[in-house]
Amino acid sequence: GSGISGIVPYQAFACSDGYLLVGGANDRLFAALCDALGHPEWAADPRFAVNASRVAHRGEVVAMLAAVFETAPRSHWQGKLDAAGVPNAPTQNLQEVFDHEQTHAVEMVRRLGDQLCLLAVPLRLDGQRPPLRSPAPALGADTATVLGEEDSP
Repeated sequence: GSGISGIVPYQAFACSDGYLLVGGANDRLFAALCDALGHPEWAADPRFAVNASRVAHRGEVVAMLAAVFETAPRSHWQGKLDAAGVPNAPTQNLQEVFDHEQTHAVEMVRRLGDQLCLLAVPLRLDGQRPPLRSPAPALGADTATVLGEEDSP
């Protein structure tokens, strides 16, 4: 469900340890992808040589690529695709996002109190990330205010 209708392949593929987004957005990138995966013959196949044909044969293309990607971890394929100049990126679970060096380098991890760790808003205003204001109130902490009973006896 991650693919787009007009470009094949441009979607996430399951690797042995998670998903990798791959952008074979033009015929040159598709050929580089095929080379990196060890199947240069795929790019020469008339069914796959140009994007319009790949779109028409989406099921076949995706199935062939999926069978290769699932044989190794994301990092293996990232190395090969990076070397080939094929756009790619792993999908990450929350722990991977929190642990990633870039998340820390751009100050996306914010602490709120002693125990709560959050991801900051992914934008800057005048060079600053909007601050975290306060943690969520404890259960029932604002009930009287919400019900208009804050001044009741």
